[in-house]
Amino acid sequence: MRLAEGIVIDLEETFGVLKFSGQRRERFVQDEDGNRTDDVKERTYDLKSMKQDDDPSFNSGRGWGQGL
Repeated sequence: MRLAEGIVIDLEETFGVLKFSGQRRERFVQDEDGNRTDDVKERTYDLKSMKQDDDPSFNSGRGWGQGL
């Protein structure tokens, strides 16, 4: 199957409101000698979907879709 247009989802409908829950990690740029600099290369954040609170199968410990 080819999806020339890609997959487009409605973020609000799929995930609900996303809330920041924490910062997981930071990766820093290395200079030519291999030493870490103060420049951030990338950051990873933890987000919580408010849909998780609305889905009883998620909160029951059974995982997504297993309680339906």
